[in-house]
Amino acid sequence: MKSNALTKGSSETSPGALSELSEQVVSRLRRSVVSLASFDGDTKLRECTGMCIETSSSDSEATILTSRRLIPPTHPAASLNIKVRLPNDRIVTGWIEDPKIYVDFFIVHIKNVSGVDAASLDHDMQFEPHTKVAAVCRCFSSGFLTATSGLNLASPTSETIVSTCRIHKAGIGGPLVDFDGNFVGMNSSRTKMEKTAYVRREGIFRFLVLHGKC
Repeated sequence: MKSNALTKGSSETSPGALSELSEQVVSRLRRSVVSLASFDGDTKLRECTGMCIETSSSDSEATILTSRRLIPPTHPAASLNIKVRLPNDRIVTGWIEDPKIYVDFFIVHIKNVSGVDAASLDHDMQFEPHTKVAAVCRCFSSGFLTATSGLNLASPTSETIVSTCRIHKAGIGGPLVDFDGNFVGMNSSRTKMEKTAYVRREGIFRFLVLHGKC
């Protein structure tokens, strides 16, 4: 398994970083993957990765998919400040509408900004088991983009939805993509067997459609 690193979003890719992916795929990831952190006053509580996605939000807003882990269960979402570090290293404020409707993930809104690309979840694509995938993470403090590669162990009928990509806590909420850059799912947790559970793209998209967000 390879672990690859990128320099900050506005910089060039570091030597050997994400070398298994094409330059086009890396460029798209660099422009769409962000980092988020929740704050209680000046105290940072949690950090997650997120990905800008296409939704039915107004043109004045951008929409970010991330893990529900961003908000500790002991803190109401409305009481916390959510900061989003963009690919160009700007840090902006985000907010969550209707936080109680979400189970595995959150949708965070920010004022629309330039230089951030939105990924589409609306594609009818089946991902075969044991194909190579990459789990992508952006660090909140440094802005560095990193990724680990592994195998997708899920099948269309499998109840086990995991990959062999190993991630840190900050990578939870980040995208799992195939080697063509297609969004497979959102990394949701680390397992004790050095695997990473993820939420399928299809489930996320159906939920967003059901709640009128796509």
